[in-house]
Amino acid sequence: MYFWGMSKDNTGHLFSLIKSLSKAEKRHFKVYSSKHVIGDENIYVSLFDAIEKQNVYDEKELKGQKLFHDLSSLKKRLYQSVLRSLEEFHSGIGIDLRSSLNHIEILFDRSLLDHCERQIRKAKKIVRKYELFEEWLEVLRWEYRLAVKRFDMSMRKHVLAEENNVIVLLNNQKKYRDLANLFSFKYQKYGTERSPVYVAEMKKHLSSSTLKDESLALSVRAKQNFYDCHYLFSLIREDYKNSYRFSKKMTDMYLENPAIIECNPSSYLTVVNNFLVACNGIENYSEMLDYLDKLEEMRKDIKSPSDQALAFFYMYHLLNYFISTGAFKESQEDVKRMESELLVHENNLNRLQKIILYATIAQIYFGLENYKRCLFWLNKIMSFGEMKVRTDIECFVRLFYLITHYEAKSDKMLMASLLKSTYRFLYKHQRLYKFEAAMMQFMRKYMLRWNPGQNMKEPFNVLRKKFEQLSKDTYERHALNYFDFISWLESKIEDKSFASIVFGKSRWV
Repeated sequence: MYFWGMSKDNTGHLFSLIKSLSKAEKRHFKVYSSKHVIGDENIYVSLFDAIEKQNVYDEKELKGQKLFHDLSSLKKRLYQSVLRSLEEFHSGIGIDLRSSLNHIEILFDRSLLDHCERQIRKAKKIVRKYELFEEWLEVLRWEYRLAVKRFDMSMRKHVLAEENNVIVLLNNQKKYRDLANLFSFKYQKYGTERSPVYVAEMKKHLSSSTLKDESLALSVRAKQNFYDCHYLFSLIREDYKNSYRFSKKMTDMYLENPAIIECNPSSYLTVVNNFLVACNGIENYSEMLDYLDKLEEMRKDIKSPSDQALAFFYMYHLLNYFISTGAFKESQEDVKRMESELLVHENNLNRLQKIILYATIAQIYFGLENYKRCLFWLNKIMSFGEMKVRTDIECFVRLFYLITHYEAKSDKMLMASLLKSTYRFLYKHQRLYKFEAAMMQFMRKYMLRWNPGQNMKEPFNVLRKKFEQLSKDTYERHALNYFDFISWLESKIEDKSFASIVFGKSRWV
């Protein structure tokens, strides 16, 4: 019989678990382990140290050490010891509640019913305060068993009535969560609006009574999902004023319910992210920087590696601020700091988060005219292959990749190959809208035939005028917002740096 996660086929699980620990978690394990030592030497700490020093897991090297004579058994026990140490280190609402439920079961099995009831009351305070409806039902299940054992009919009726109320709250929350997921799936697949067909289904849902009256959402999370639907619809249409309005409602609601932030910081982090997107969209940079400062402060108190990584990822909005305002020179210290910290959090980021972060860093280096470093980050994105989600972002990355190679004066044969693969991608995914078609036509006609000394100002000017016309088209203007293509063209026409053009246009000067 093997411990969970430690079967013969998964001998590297202990290694990956130890490597995932932060410095604070490692220190805590040493303290935790010292409390559970039997004898003079803590062999588990020795094994922990030996594995922690390895860059690649090497079972043979460990077996060669006489101290670890029963390595298989030691690994199983160490794995469980590390997990228990993490449980103690990350003690919080969820872990404390599960501990209370364990205590309830132990006391119930011993027929210590008064003790059991006190634990149930304690657990119910937690589930009410933090709106933990699934766990609330579990607590009520034990309260019902307690009522049955006491032959207390009044208590049974009370529990059943409370259970019905909780089920209503849970179903209400699920209904709004399902709607928010529907909007989120659409956004993750398509991004911003490029076709009237795309938003038809969302408009239909928004016209329903469920999403017209926020009072029908009965809990904080249900209300967040209600706002999420409206926020995402506004974001899809790049209606940043309404995106700001709904994301502001979300942030204010969470700040009025700090217990929910304490219980589920990742949800609040997502809300802050939404608000930062909206602030950037309406160029409300003062409030954007204020919330970035709050996010930086919040990061200091986050224990979970997953939540730490999420909070770090959302700091990409600081780079977006520099990109939007053209303050590229001022960004250098921050971008280097983020590149360094990325090494700590990268394993806890999903592919889409990495792509967004890499692309943002790449834009900073483009603005700094460090095209080699820009291509380094874009190549990391290209190495992932097709994303299968957010094809809008992938389209932008591929076009931006071509522009960067042009600025870097890359080999024309390479440029021709990239142009063909980009065209195939756009055609395959039905993304050859007016903007993409104009860009591809320009690149094919001019960029591949470009020669030093050739005057390109007129072709660049023709494309700029075309893009300015497209910026007035409801379904085409969105493509111009991933990167300031018009400012890039103006920099070529006016023989100025891209950064100076963006900075000159910014209202934040």
